Amino acid sequence: MPSGYYGNHAGYYQWIDYCPLCHHRNCLSNNPKGTYEGEITCLKCSADYDGTSGADKHGHGARAWLLPFYPEK
Repeated sequence: MPSGYYGNHAGYYQWIDYCPLCHHRNCLSNNPKGTYEGEITCLKCSADYDGTSGADKHGHGARAWLLPFYPEK
């Protein structure tokens, strides 16, 4: 339940387990670095993503966004 680094509301969000920066699948982990605000980290390239917006937490603005997961109805 990461907080909103980019101003989004805290809550539960689901993302496809794919890193848009390094193009690996099954590599995302929920806050393995134990940051206060929480984040999603790629275990292959170490990119950090905001858990509420899916945006890359790069210091000069997001370079990529996670793909949202929409469960089938």
